[in-house]
Formats: sequence, structure tokens, C-alpha cells
Amino acid sequence: MKKYLQAGLLMTLIAAIAAMLFWSSLSGPERGIQDVQTGTVHSASALAIVEKRAETPNVAPPNVSEPAPAAKAILLTTEERQHILAEFVKAADKDIAKVQKSIEEARQLGAPAEQIAAQEDKLKMMQQFKQDTLARNAS
Repeated sequence: MKKYLQAGLLMTLIAAIAAMLFWSSLSGPERGIQDVQTGTVHSASALAIVEKRAETPNVAPPNVSEPAPAAKAILLTTEERQHILAEFVKAADKDIAKVQKSIEEARQLGAPAEQIAAQEDKLKMMQQFKQDTLARNAS
């Protein structure tokens, strides 16, 4: 199992390096366009964004003083609300268990502390969201 995990991590690292090299070959200065006046070399991807913005017509920003239209309320029966809440709790518990397992595996493999801390923060956020949702729907 440990060898499969290590092989998976190695493949992920190789894919990330390949993507980085591919991206740098697309956006490097040798693939760009030089500004005749300033001598600055612009990458082709940055230039494409600027050209696309130049093509779009100027649209006035929306009037901020007007409130956004309110979302239409969906009327649910008590049974429907309880069913939806129960399904949410099932899904949340499943996702929380996955993150907890991921944290345990990361600790066993000696993952960097920052990576474990990030997963723990994610876990706390998920647990807090579940608690808040249950508190809002305690009826």
C-alpha cells in the first residue's frame, strides 16, 4: 500500500513538473511579441488577453444603488426539509471522514506540517459548516 502511495505521489510530482515546463514554453518571452516603442517583450498569452479586452465593447457598470432581485423562496414541507437535512448530514459525515483519514495517512507518511495543518483547517471548516447548518435548521 505504501509503495502505491509513493508511486502516486511521484507521478503527481512528475505531472506537475511537466505541466510547469509546458506552461513556461507557451508563455516564455521567446514566444512573445516585442513592443517596438519600449522594447518590452510581451508573452503571447498576455497579449491575447489584452486583445480580447480591446475587442469587447465598453459596458457601463450596473447601477449599484439598485438592490439585486431577491431569490424566490422554495416552500418545503417539514418532511422534505428533514429529508434534505438528513442527506446533507450523511454527505457531510462521509466527507469529514475522508478528510480525517487523509490527515491520518499524511501523518503516518511523515507529510510536511504545513500540508497537515491545511487539511486540519479544512476539517475544522467542514465541521463548523455542518454545525452551523444543523443549528439553523434545528426546528
